[in-house]
Amino acid sequence: MELIKCIIVDDEINSIQNLERLIKPIPQLEVVGTFLNATEAISFVEKNEVYLVFLDINMSDLSGFEAAKRLPDKKIIFTTGFASYALDSYSLENVVDYLLKPILFGDLTRAVKKANKLFVVENHFYLLNNDLYLAYRENGIDRKISFTSISHIETKNNYSLVYLENRVITVPIPLWELERTLPESKFIRINKSTVVNLTKVIDDDNTKHLVMIGGKKLIFTGPYRRKNAEKIIDSP
Repeated sequence: MELIKCIIVDDEINSIQNLERLIKPIPQLEVVGTFLNATEAISFVEKNEVYLVFLDINMSDLSGFEAAKRLPDKKIIFTTGFASYALDSYSLENVVDYLLKPILFGDLTRAVKKANKLFVVENHFYLLNNDLYLAYRENGIDRKISFTSISHIETKNNYSLVYLENRVITVPIPLWELERTLPESKFIRINKSTVVNLTKVIDDDNTKHLVMIGGKKLIFTGPYRRKNAEKIIDSP
């Protein structure tokens, strides 16, 4: 599993130590630095790989808001003892969440889940400028799957199961995100958890199933049928 590299920035050493203790049992995170002022933290980020910054708002050298503005390509989770900052903290596009001190483990894990969803999409996935391949990155390796080889795709938690003729590939991208990259002329959603390749459909029983090449039946009902039934008829 690829870890999210993060740093902690706070002008109180006790707050840093408490947050480090809370982060320790969270497997997705790797703390690569801690800083008592924002200026040093920014300098570190400019020279090192960092995805997520736990950033105190009320600091003496530079406020958390100003520091976040100087780190527009880094994800920020603000930490502060002042609830009045909550509304302002979401005015920046790179802010993932806001944690009120004393930080509770449950609040921290919810914030980390938000950051992790963004991390998976941004670091495991990229688009190709053509209609030929589904391309993604897994454990630092670029992979691609020809659209013509895909029968259908099903969701599984935050992953997608891509069904080919003879095997199934697990792609570390949620279906809702992956679907946005599929050619609309070739793929449609047929139920809450499934997208199909129109060229792999061999029969529609006009009730609740599509029959795919290979004989597998997939549920096709409700609003998805009403929206996409004509596309099945018109497909080659």
